[in-house]
Amino acid sequence: MPQAHSQPLDPARPTAQSLERRRLAARRMLRDCRLCAWRCGVDRVAGQRGKCGLSAESRVYKHYLSYNEEPELVPAYRVFLGGCSFRCSFCDEAPQAFDPGAGELVVPAALAEALQRAVTRGAQCISVLGGEPTLHVHTLLALAQATDNRLPLAINTNLYMSPVVLDLLSGVVGWYLADLKFGQDACAARIARIPDYTRVARANLLQATRSAAVIVRHVLLPGHVECCLRPIVRWLSDALPGLRFQLYPGYVPVGPASVDPELGRLNTRRDVARAIALLRDSRLVWQTPTLDRSAPVAGGTGAEVGTARVTIGRDGRIYCHDLSASLLPILHALAPGDPVLAARADVQACAEVPHCE
Repeated sequence: MPQAHSQPLDPARPTAQSLERRRLAARRMLRDCRLCAWRCGVDRVAGQRGKCGLSAESRVYKHYLSYNEEPELVPAYRVFLGGCSFRCSFCDEAPQAFDPGAGELVVPAALAEALQRAVTRGAQCISVLGGEPTLHVHTLLALAQATDNRLPLAINTNLYMSPVVLDLLSGVVGWYLADLKFGQDACAARIARIPDYTRVARANLLQATRSAAVIVRHVLLPGHVECCLRPIVRWLSDALPGLRFQLYPGYVPVGPASVDPELGRLNTRRDVARAIALLRDSRLVWQTPTLDRSAPVAGGTGAEVGTARVTIGRDGRIYCHDLSASLLPILHALAPGDPVLAARADVQACAEVPHCE
């Protein structure tokens, strides 16, 4: 049975020569791109576009120091790369995440220098998001090469990559923050427009645990406890007992989802209570979001770039999408008792769970 790891492993770290070979191999793969399970076969170097819309370029549309990660990763320096293989109607990074032309063109040497500076000033990891970062595997390898593979990389992923991508990143990535979004293919096809989701995501998750620490995350969607969360928890408990699992019950509908009959509402307190009961009976090491209240990193880590977004619901609830250093004191002032207003394992019948109907 695969082992579930919550701390970075130490697989064979690639040599400089190996990194160069991997980077060149990844670049060649762009000529007949099959880096994700769509396997489009387009020539991204020549400017052809597949499902993700990406060429061979990588662009950063937002970056900032974040306090909204797991405790051992805080503060994290978040870097957002455009382009995604999914089209989730509830995506809170849309439309930028779907726009491969958004943001500044990545120059690996310059970005690597900025990321190293962030680590030197106290960032515990470089958290790469999107979009889907593994579509930029050639850029991730170039960043590793430019820093002698010293960046503490945490990759946020939808788990829809081709297995070869995980091979290329073995020994380069320290953490996979895996968004296991759906528990059955019907929901994945209807909400994110993707086929064969559960088979692909599960196989990739098992492979990822062999080379890096893995934390699985799941955003609880309204009405999806039985169809999605229950099969996810059951499978993970059987396949990867002891795995770290983060439940996000504070779903807030944004974008197209806000007017969707199914997704355009908050989770009910009853559904959140059922979700927590499932996890209590599981074999997973689970939690709901908490906030590290430590002071910002001394000296900062450079300018924040991009739009930090806060959603205020019709009922006055506040949802902070980008918990950056500049927003942290504001959130403290708005909710001094518990800035993240997180669901906790010890809440009685979820009476204090926010973002619930």
